[in-house]
Amino acid sequence: MGSDVRVVLLVRLATGAVLDAGLVDDIRARIRRAATPRHVPAMVLAVDDLPRTRSNKLVELAVADAVNGRPVRNVDAIANPAAIWAIASRPELVLPPGAEGAGARSAPPIG
Repeated sequence: MGSDVRVVLLVRLATGAVLDAGLVDDIRARIRRAATPRHVPAMVLAVDDLPRTRSNKLVELAVADAVNGRPVRNVDAIANPAAIWAIASRPELVLPPGAEGAGARSAPPIG
């Protein structure tokens, strides 16, 4: 397994806000200033909902598992598991052939 990681930032926008090129550039610039260029996301995507546990903690690993075609563990602890599949099924996140998990997302990997 390689050490390259594609950083994707998922954002829930305020009502009426639009994720346009200007906002994406601003987000990336702020991250670059506050962290390092390695932390700058390759993609910034607006989502309707972010998956959380029943205690309201974000579940980044579950999203990464789903996006990479791996089964999602501890689904019972997730308050809104449909949000995971909504993110994982985004066409922008489909992995190229030969990449880890490529082709493994024909059905929801939740369960």
